[in-house]
Amino acid sequence: MNFFYHRGVYIIIYGMLFVFFFTVAVPMKSYAFRNRYFYLERPRHSLSFTYEFEHDRRTGSTREEENTTSSYEENLDIETGGWVIYPRLLTYSLRLSPQWEQEREHRDNELRSKFRSAMLRYDANITLLPYKPYTLYLGARKSSSTVTTTFVEKNRSESDSYSAGLSLKYDILPTYINYSHHETTQSGFFSSTSEGDSVNLTMNYSRHLGNSQISASYQDRSTSFRDTTTANKNQDINFTNDYSFNKSITLNSTYSYDESQSGASTTRGFDVRELLKWDHGENLRTRYSFRYDNTSFDTFRQESGGIGFDLSTDLFEDLSTTFSANSSKSRSSGSKERIYGTALNLGYKKDIPWGQLKITTGHRYSLHDRSASGEFEQFIDESVTLTTGTVTPLNGEHVVIESIVVTNSAGTITYIQDLDYRVREVGASTIISRVTVGAISDGDTVLVDYAFQRDATYDFALFSQSYQTDLFLWSTWRVYYGYNHSTQKVISGVTSDDLSDSIIHTAGTDLKWKWSKTAIEYDNRDIRDLPSESLRINETITVRPNNNISFGLSGGYGVTKFKNTGETTKVYTANSGIQWFPARRINISAEFNYTKLSGDTEQTTDTGFSTLFRYLLRAWLLSAEYEFANLRDAISGEEIKNNRVIFKIAKGMF
Repeated sequence: MNFFYHRGVYIIIYGMLFVFFFTVAVPMKSYAFRNRYFYLERPRHSLSFTYEFEHDRRTGSTREEENTTSSYEENLDIETGGWVIYPRLLTYSLRLSPQWEQEREHRDNELRSKFRSAMLRYDANITLLPYKPYTLYLGARKSSSTVTTTFVEKNRSESDSYSAGLSLKYDILPTYINYSHHETTQSGFFSSTSEGDSVNLTMNYSRHLGNSQISASYQDRSTSFRDTTTANKNQDINFTNDYSFNKSITLNSTYSYDESQSGASTTRGFDVRELLKWDHGENLRTRYSFRYDNTSFDTFRQESGGIGFDLSTDLFEDLSTTFSANSSKSRSSGSKERIYGTALNLGYKKDIPWGQLKITTGHRYSLHDRSASGEFEQFIDESVTLTTGTVTPLNGEHVVIESIVVTNSAGTITYIQDLDYRVREVGASTIISRVTVGAISDGDTVLVDYAFQRDATYDFALFSQSYQTDLFLWSTWRVYYGYNHSTQKVISGVTSDDLSDSIIHTAGTDLKWKWSKTAIEYDNRDIRDLPSESLRINETITVRPNNNISFGLSGGYGVTKFKNTGETTKVYTANSGIQWFPARRINISAEFNYTKLSGDTEQTTDTGFSTLFRYLLRAWLLSAEYEFANLRDAISGEEIKNNRVIFKIAKGMF
């Protein structure tokens, strides 16, 4: 027998001894330990045994891989707390979580064995002088987690963190200061390491001049991902104040400064916000706003400011009116722009014998006075959510593709084009999408930096109008229609072919009737670069014959056609599930999902099935789970099949 096997046998034996000790040898009604200077709560414990088998096969035009992994894991959690000397001096909480794991992996006909004996996870916290005006907090934590993604290898994350905090609970100026240090290592398909320190300060003052708060933070962290190390430093300070002149007038003020450094690039920003709220009466309200922003990114500079006015009134019971006017000015390294705008919005709501009718209208008119030097401008941290089957254009036009940088929402991981995401140009617009098997998950929000060029050879007026009608019938049926029209006209300068004249029609219906829900929506967009026509149909059926069983079935169809290119994308979805309780302590569930994306640039089929059996006996839980997933990409010729079986025995905290 090899050494790995013997170690595995020892782990099983030790695990069984722990089970015996905590469930049989130790009485369940054990008392806490206490003497004059020390108190220890009765320890609570939980444990689990998990076996997992996974088979993964990937085939394609240029590769063929087959991997088999089996792992066994034991976890034990012991939790307690108490005090030292006396409760008003020092209290503590402690959680110890030893973990044993062994793993065997066959990758490309090679056997690799991994064994980790007794990784001790813990979570310890100490509170010194909890009832005094000054309280000290100390904490230390070591944790681990495993993230399983259907089409990629498991990712294990281990982190260590330490923290210290001081709370000064004075009535005039309560203050809290905190320092923390963390180290994180992630291994698996997406391997990375991260280390950082942070300091945070929060202060409050509410004696005079309203309620004020100051918050400041400093972070210094380093992240390594795909053989690339990025150092990030960030410091910011924020001041907010809410002052009430009387019950009707309130002033909200915000001042903030932020500075971040990533690699050789430095970004600085300062902004001011003022908002005066005045409630003249029950049906009349006004708002006065002021803002100023100043941002710099390396050699790029951007400055903007503006003032605004809003008036809202409910002169009639069913009619609400909002009028607004604003003026803004922005200046950057490559352009200047002044905007003057007004808007009028009306909302009408009327109860009818069978339901309710809602009508909303909006009209906005703005003048844009622009000038440009012809230089490229920089867009920093544009937030974009990437979802499979959804067209996502960037806000800027005439984007320099080579300048695009995409990071995660924290800015610590930089993604790679064509490996994690794709971009393509359509006219003056740029479309970004995720790669199915990349590091960006479906629905993730990313930050995008890029350079773009603004066409500022002309000044223009922009007029937009919108109308929306919603009819609600019998609390189950909704019928709606929306119309949006935006027109751009040159008022001085050279006429451009990039002027927009967009019309959007949206119509649909939602019907909820007993055990079914139906949704249909049609969308027609006549937009300059991305004119499209789309249809979405979804049906969901839920049946529960009795309290022990329930069924669910849903299906969807969607088609989007781009009028200028003739490209068509179709999406087919089907999902079904069942929940069954054959006995009071037994639960059986099964789910099936199917998604097919068919288009000129992407053709994928995603099929999955999972089933779960759970048996609960007092504090013990026995579960068995099976998962199957299959992803096929017709364009690249790649196919991934994944099978996973998980057996688990767990005892809850007691």
